[in-house]
Amino acid sequence: AVVSTQSGHYGRDLLSIGGATAVFGMGLGSFLGGVISEGIGWEYYFYLCGLLYFLLYVVAVIFVPDTPHQCMFMSKAELGLYPTIDEGATGGSKLENTGKEYTGWGKLLRRAYLYAFCVAAFSFNTVAYNLYTTIPIYLDKVFHIPTTVLSWSTFFFGSAIGFSMMALSKVFQVVDKKLPWLPCRMIFTLVPFVNAAMIFLILPSVNYFPLIVILLVAMAMGMGTLFNGSFITVNYEIDPVNSSRMNSIFNSVGQIPGFIWPLIQVFMTETDETISDYEEVHRSRWNRYFYTMTTGPLLALAAIILAYYLRPEEWKLHPSLDATSVVVTNPNVVEFDGAEEVKIKGDKGKENPAA
Repeated sequence: AVVSTQSGHYGRDLLSIGGATAVFGMGLGSFLGGVISEGIGWEYYFYLCGLLYFLLYVVAVIFVPDTPHQCMFMSKAELGLYPTIDEGATGGSKLENTGKEYTGWGKLLRRAYLYAFCVAAFSFNTVAYNLYTTIPIYLDKVFHIPTTVLSWSTFFFGSAIGFSMMALSKVFQVVDKKLPWLPCRMIFTLVPFVNAAMIFLILPSVNYFPLIVILLVAMAMGMGTLFNGSFITVNYEIDPVNSSRMNSIFNSVGQIPGFIWPLIQVFMTETDETISDYEEVHRSRWNRYFYTMTTGPLLALAAIILAYYLRPEEWKLHPSLDATSVVVTNPNVVEFDGAEEVKIKGDKGKENPAA
């Protein structure tokens, strides 16, 4: 929310970096947690996290502006899109003006792509949760892989997702010049979901551990591409001003898999170890679990396609981010990069061809 409302034209790159470091931290945290717990005790991991969180809080209080209007690197045109806050004598606050593009909650909740992104966030975190936790359990239970290798695997998968996110910001700079905005984003959205569904279908039939690792890395990189190239970035590119509130909704929905999939995994895979054919039954239960996993990416595919079919007018790149058409509010200062068309408007908003 802070990045999307206080970064202006740097928003997409900062969202890429922020998302990449968050996912990278998930993998690193799992690895460090195991190392610290086995080395000096589990309680020291909580001490370390508490200290880091406190330091980050202090840094945020000092350097993060309270409102977009306090940002030093946003232009006047960008600041004009956001509402200002009027601090009253009673200590309360209210919107002094609604900004040029500030939208109320009622209208936001009627946007079809919001619900498609909720399903996409749920599916994304379903895959991420299984990469970090369930799949290492599967490798331990079925293939008896050492826990040391599994702890490294979570770090490795997190790194693959994080680095693919950061690399994609550079890919965008090339691809955006070759493809129209919407087809480009649809490719980065739909292909990773198809990739994840196919890998979940293939995984139960693979018995060679190195090949499993290759498939999981491909899935991790696809998820990084999906996060950066799909709902987080597209949400910002459609509506930079209101993207933080939209983001708060589907990110909240996206946290649900972390609560429900552990219960589903235990319910679907637990087997009585005393039965004679335990290994076979246990493996078949895990196979059914992975087949169930394919429903997440497939539902996300269906939701995004349906949202576009119902409301195609919502899927448009915001003019302030469109490099092919730049609106200049001050005829004396013209700044653009790679624009094919420049529209110059006077103080009253009327077209001024002479200028």
